[in-house]
Amino acid sequence: MLRLTDDILYEIFCLAALDFPKRRYFYQPPLTREYYQPLALSHVCRHWRRTTLMSPMLWGNIYITNHSQIALLHAFLERSQAVSLHVRFHGVDSPAHSNNYFENKAQIVSRHSSRIVTFEAINLSSSLMRIVLLAFTSVTPALQSLTLKSTFPMSISSFGHNHTPRLRELFTKNVIIAKIEYRDLISLRLHKQEMPAPKLLSVLRQCPTLEILEVGVAPTNLPSNITARLQEETHVSLPHLKELELTVYTSDDAIAILPRLHYPDTTTVQLRFDLRSPDIQENISVVELSESLRLIMTRVRNMSLEMFFSSDTSASVQLVSLNPRITVDWTWARTWQDEADTLIGKAGLSTLSLPSIERLTIVGTAFRPSGRSWRAILEPMRTLSTLELNLRDCRIPLLFDILGAELDLDSNVICPNLTHCIISQTPIGPTVFASIEACFTRRARAGIPLKHLDILMSRDCDFPSTIRTALRESVGEVTVKHENDSSLECRSLW
Repeated sequence: MLRLTDDILYEIFCLAALDFPKRRYFYQPPLTREYYQPLALSHVCRHWRRTTLMSPMLWGNIYITNHSQIALLHAFLERSQAVSLHVRFHGVDSPAHSNNYFENKAQIVSRHSSRIVTFEAINLSSSLMRIVLLAFTSVTPALQSLTLKSTFPMSISSFGHNHTPRLRELFTKNVIIAKIEYRDLISLRLHKQEMPAPKLLSVLRQCPTLEILEVGVAPTNLPSNITARLQEETHVSLPHLKELELTVYTSDDAIAILPRLHYPDTTTVQLRFDLRSPDIQENISVVELSESLRLIMTRVRNMSLEMFFSSDTSASVQLVSLNPRITVDWTWARTWQDEADTLIGKAGLSTLSLPSIERLTIVGTAFRPSGRSWRAILEPMRTLSTLELNLRDCRIPLLFDILGAELDLDSNVICPNLTHCIISQTPIGPTVFASIEACFTRRARAGIPLKHLDILMSRDCDFPSTIRTALRESVGEVTVKHENDSSLECRSLW
């Protein structure tokens, strides 16, 4: 039987050990085989046991819950010798009396603070988190990644005696750290932060090397004197930023933060406005608030607009572009279906600047814009050539009324370059057919005919002969697809 050499076996074991940091954000039960992998490997045979005991790197992944055994913790720390440590405290099903268990284990690990490269404390209550962190008062000069996720909001003064010169990644949830070295951070993730906008901007100003920024700002009521001072705040320049994810819960925070962030036009952007009732919110026009986002928007060629009302009286409007990668999501609670016009205005869609847009996909359910709102959505799309519609209960005839309106005024023509329209997954009745025919007939007479019209119809819906005759004179090519149980039947009208 062939036998692996010690060198090859060591490499295989090390690859298994390296898998821990890659999966550190995912849940692992406290007694999984992955956690005890070094022990399991050392119990296979004498050869494997000798190899594992001579491989300190295998023992550097320290995963602690209230179930962890202190004797086993000592064994891992001893066998890891002087290698780097990846430490995780996980509050998996931690009972109230587990404080002492975690405190003892934290004190044991803290004696090796100088070796800790990755430190995570996840799913801990605020009291338990504080107990664990109080044990780490020594400096952590090797620390590169710090993750603190509390189940309740809390704040701490510092970590590692505020000496973390190699810290490059910081991820906190419900935890505010009063003093920490932000200077050389590459990745900063601050979730559910009860942090006023001026404080957040002050923090970001200390992070000129950031490549990844995720911020979720909890609602804060700023005193008038702070709001006035915020107007004088200088911009925050993030020249190396690759990914930006920002979540705000009030229009005040959006207006305070967005105009002051400056980043490259190659940055992937995800903005989420999780708002309350629209009647207490100011309009949020992202391109007017953010010069950096406006520049990115000028490169957008293909975009989707998704609009939904749900049965729990909430509504959402979302803009998505894949290249460049942009997502802007507005969500409102406590709103009603007849407030669609208000929401379109609050999202500032009429102010979008999309000088390169070629294709727009509109997806909607139970969202009922008026003609005025359909105009606000489509008017900025001067260069649009392809429009795809996937709409249910969204006042579709009003959309086609707007597309076919004011064609005698060049400056007011909606989507003057439109040549291809796709209507899919959309219930089409006589009123919709009539509005489609009237729209494209008027556009053809105005000298801007549609070249291609693709329609996906339900299997029990017929294409009216009168509409077919009218479209034959105004549209270059019409393709109708009928849904069948097992396939799509396609036929071209001409």
